[in-house]
Amino acid sequence: MVNKLKTELNRVSAQLYRLVLRNGDRHWPANVLNILETKYHLRPKELLRLWYVRRRMLSKKMRQDSIFIYDRVKASDQKISIRRFSDLHKYPELLLYKGHIASNGDVKIEAISKN
Repeated sequence: MVNKLKTELNRVSAQLYRLVLRNGDRHWPANVLNILETKYHLRPKELLRLWYVRRRMLSKKMRQDSIFIYDRVKASDQKISIRRFSDLHKYPELLLYKGHIASNGDVKIEAISKN
C-alpha cells in the first residue's frame, strides 16, 4: 500500500515538475487553488489538468482581473493552443470555471454549467 502511494505521488510530482518547466515561473494567482480545493473538492491530480487565462478588467471603482480556468490536458489532446481569452472563447467546451480576482485579493470562482 505504501509503495503504491509513493509511486502515485512520484508520478504526480513528475507531472507537476514538467508543468512548471513548460510554463516557466508563471504560477496560479493567490487563493485560486485554495478555492478549487475547498469549494469544489478538487484533488491535486485533478488540479494538474487545469490551467488558466487572465483578462484584465479596468473600471473607475477598482481594477480586477477575470480568470478563466480550462482543462489544459483536453486542449493538448485535441492539439488546441490556448494563449489568451480569444483562443478559449473559440472552444467553450474546455472552459470549466470562471471568476474574478479583485485588486484587494478577493477571489470569486464559479463552475461553468454544461447544458
